[in-house]
Amino acid sequence: MSLSIGQVSKLLNISVETLRYYENEKIIIPKRNKHNQYREYSIWDIFDLTDCIKYRNMNFSINETRKMMRTNALAYIQKQIDLRISGLEQTITDQQILLARMKEYQEQLRNAPLNIGNFWFKSNPERKCIPCTTRTAQEYTEFDYNDPVIVKWANNIPFVKIFMYVPLESYRNHVDSNVWYYSLDS
Repeated sequence: MSLSIGQVSKLLNISVETLRYYENEKIIIPKRNKHNQYREYSIWDIFDLTDCIKYRNMNFSINETRKMMRTNALAYIQKQIDLRISGLEQTITDQQILLARMKEYQEQLRNAPLNIGNFWFKSNPERKCIPCTTRTAQEYTEFDYNDPVIVKWANNIPFVKIFMYVPLESYRNHVDSNVWYYSLDS
């Protein structure tokens, strides 16, 4: 049994252009009819296309998809899936933190008219201040990327609420340099 490109397009609900792209990328290699050179897709081509669609729907690149389809090592495929799941879980965590921060800010904006002319005391969580960039004269030095806290923070921007400039004198009675700090809730 063989199907034409139009039949496969309808069967799998993907465009003819996408089928041609997968052929150009060597995901599938349909046979050609000897008489008219039309593509003829076998049942195995259909299976390969369904695998390709599955991996692409999991946001694997075309190169990653090709590698996973060409390997016989299930351990390799499992590792790729595990890495993708790990990345997605981290992204979800980061997005949940960002959503909570945005909702908190949204609530502050709603309550802003009530706050005019009023004040109150509120306890805040303990904060850790970490220097990020120091300046001596006109020279700036970069983050210490070997510091595991900074590495973790740099990969998770939603954790940081705000950057704040604090003169170094405030912390060390030092006159010649300034430090940018960021704070993290404990």
